[in-house]
Amino acid sequence: MKNNFFLLLLFVLQSAFSQEKMIHGVIFGMGNDVSGINIVNLVNEKSAVSDSKGEFRILAKPEDMLIFSAMNFQYKRRIIAESDMLSSILVISLEPKPNQLEEVV
Repeated sequence: MKNNFFLLLLFVLQSAFSQEKMIHGVIFGMGNDVSGINIVNLVNEKSAVSDSKGEFRILAKPEDMLIFSAMNFQYKRRIIAESDMLSSILVISLEPKPNQLEEVV
């Protein structure tokens, strides 16, 4: 009985101090296709992929670092702030990656 009480207490304390929540975000890419962009939370190792409108959902808490990567965009990092947790949508703007071609002969 004491073990069950201890486990229940541990679970309640862990959930009370854990501030993780599902963050809804949208990615803008200066006219480029924003579908299929990989989003990774480096702290809890959760990941997501943006849909055709650039929208995504990922589990995060303040001070977590999100990484945004895709073939046609520059790599971007974003640390989640308290204000991001309070806002309804996290807006991310990505810079297109220049496509350098070799010389044509």
